[in-house]
Amino acid sequence: MLDFTELQNRYVFEGNLHLQGAMHIGSGRSDEEVDSVFACTSDNRPYIPGSSIRGALRSHTERILLSIRKPSCLLFSDSTFENPVMETKCLTAQKPDELAEIEQDELYENIMANPDLLCDTCKVYGSPHFASRVKIPDAIRAEQTPLNKRFNTGINRETGTVASGVLFSMNVVEKGNAFPFKLIAENMEPLTLGVLAIGLLEMMSGEFWIGAKAATGLGQCKLELSSVKYFGDDGVPLRQHILATTETEKFTVIPQNAIATKLRDWASAYINTTEEN
Repeated sequence: MLDFTELQNRYVFEGNLHLQGAMHIGSGRSDEEVDSVFACTSDNRPYIPGSSIRGALRSHTERILLSIRKPSCLLFSDSTFENPVMETKCLTAQKPDELAEIEQDELYENIMANPDLLCDTCKVYGSPHFASRVKIPDAIRAEQTPLNKRFNTGINRETGTVASGVLFSMNVVEKGNAFPFKLIAENMEPLTLGVLAIGLLEMMSGEFWIGAKAATGLGQCKLELSSVKYFGDDGVPLRQHILATTETEKFTVIPQNAIATKLRDWASAYINTTEEN
C-alpha cells in the first residue's frame, strides 16, 4: 500500500452538484427571520462545506461496500461491529482503550506492514491512524443566490395533527441550482481507485443526499463530472508535471464522454479482484 512519503500520482475530479430538490446546510446560526441560517461566505454566497460532501461520500461508500460484502467499517457506529469478510476488526472500529498501549508511530508501522488492519473505506478516506487520500474543498456558489424559507412542524403523536407551539424555520437553496464540485486524490492504487469510483458513481446516479432533513426530501443532488485529469501512473510523469507551463502538458486528461466508463472500469476491477481474493 502506498504511503505519503513520496508523491506518486494525483487525480483531479471536477464538475457540478445539481440539486434535485431543495437543500439546507446549517450554519449553526439563527437570525430574526429563521431558526437555521444556510451556510454562506462573508459575501453571502451559499456553500456546501467540503467536510459535508466528503462525509456523505464516505457514508454512502461504507454502506455499498458492506452490501456487496467488501471490507468496510462503519465510522461512528458501535465499535463492536465486525465485518464478516475481514479477518480482524478494522483499527478504526476498535475502542480507544484497545489501542491505548500502542504508540501512534507503531500503529502506522503496523498498518504499512499489514494494510488489511484497515478496511478499504479507511484506506481511501482515512482514519485516526492513517491520513485521507481524498481532499474536497468547499463547494461555493459563484454568485449570490436567493434563499427561500421553509417551515417544519411537530406532529402530535396522539392526534396526528400539528403540535401546538412546535415550529422550526430554515433557509434553503431551491432545486435547479448547482454547486461546483472538486475532489483531489493522491497516491491512488487500483484498490483505492475502485473504492473511490464506487462512491462517485453513486453521486452521479442522483441517489445521493447531502445536508439536513434528508428524510423530508431535502438535499438530493446529482454529480455531473466535466473533467477528470491526472499525472503519474500511466499518465504525465511527475517531473513533466512540475516543469510544464501549460495545462495540457501538466496532466493526462480523460475525455468527458469516457469518464463514466473509466469509473465503471475502476469499480469493476476492484470488485472482481476482491472477489477472486
